[in-house]
Amino acid sequence: MPSQLQPDTRAAQIERVAAYLERNPGATLRQIEAACDTGSVTKVLSVMRRPSTGFVIKRERRLMPCNNWRNGRRVACYWLIARPTAAQGDLFTNP
Repeated sequence: MPSQLQPDTRAAQIERVAAYLERNPGATLRQIEAACDTGSVTKVLSVMRRPSTGFVIKRERRLMPCNNWRNGRRVACYWLIARPTAAQGDLFTNP
């Protein structure tokens, strides 16, 4: 009997990518995709960059060596700057 697989939600994918970027700052798209198994890492990163999610991601293009530095190519690298901040709830309300 085949087991029922739970659908992988976008929120779970975002959490995996955020955890990976915390452990590996400056990761490339290829590294993130291999480690997090998101299906489409560019879609996940574009959702994370929306202001409504609360994540702050820095993107930088770096020159990566090819062919023993005879050639180079620019590769996008990503850093997780901030996670969403939680509301403080009823911290200042009197009971």
